[in-house]
Amino acid sequence: MLFGDRVDTTTLIPRCTSRNELLDMNAYAEVLALANRIGVMLIAGKS
Repeated sequence: MLFGDRVDTTTLIPRCTSRNELLDMNAYAEVLALANRIGVMLIAGKS
């Protein structure tokens, strides 16, 4: 789940193949920017 129930299921629409945001620094930066823009705080998960 990317943002839980804060984003409607029709808001985010896949447009290309998936990227691993932990290995793709550009994708990671985009996720952080989006989270910041919509007021979501990201926390580290269990490894």
